[in-house]
Amino acid sequence: MKKRLIAPLLLLALLAPAALARPAHRQGDTVPIAGHVVDKDGKPLAGIMVVLEVSRSAFSLRHLQNETGSVLRMPTKTDAQGYFRFDWTWQRHYNVFQVTVGLEVTYGQQPGFEVVHRHDLSAEIAETTPSDLKLVVTETGYLSWLRRLLAGQATADELRLYRENGRPGRVDDYGDGKSAWWYFEAGKVYRLASGVLEQTQSFTPILPVP
Repeated sequence: MKKRLIAPLLLLALLAPAALARPAHRQGDTVPIAGHVVDKDGKPLAGIMVVLEVSRSAFSLRHLQNETGSVLRMPTKTDAQGYFRFDWTWQRHYNVFQVTVGLEVTYGQQPGFEVVHRHDLSAEIAETTPSDLKLVVTETGYLSWLRRLLAGQATADELRLYRENGRPGRVDDYGDGKSAWWYFEAGKVYRLASGVLEQTQSFTPILPVP
C-alpha cells in the first residue's frame, strides 16, 4: 500500500510549487508597459508612434491549428527623450502582447502604418512588469526617408520607386545624400544621390526562408 502512494505523493510534491505560485498579474490590475525608443547609435527617437497590440492566440479544434482573434491597438508617441508608456488593464483572456514602432503615412487616399521595429513581450509580461523596455530601431535609413516623405520633402524618383516597388527590404544611408534601396526578392538595388536615381543594379534574387 505504501509503495502505491509513493508515485502520487511525488507528483503532488512536484506540482505544489506551480499550483501555489501567485500569477504575475490579477484580473483588473493596472500593468504599466514603458520604455524608450532609440536608433542603432543609442540616440532617442522623439515623436515616433508606438502601438501596443493585444490579442489572444488559442488552438482551434475545428482547424487543428493556433488562431489569433481580433487585435486591440493602443497608440501613443514618444516624448522628446524617446520615452513612452501604456497602462494596460490586465485581462486573463489575452495572451499575445506586441509593441510596434513606426510612422503613420498616407499614400494617395490610403492611410497606413509603416512598422520599423516590432517587439514581442508576451513571455515577459506573463512573469513581470515590462517597465523598462529598450526598443532599438536599426532601419534608420528607411525611417529617415519616411520622415522626409511626411514633411513633403521626398523627391519624384523616391515616390515613384515606392509606388512601383513598395517598401524596400533595406535602405542604406551612406551620408552626403547618397542611399541605396534594396529589393532582395526582386533582385534589384536602386542607388540614389540627393533623392535622384543614379543607378539600378540587378543581382540574384534572395527569397525568404520558408
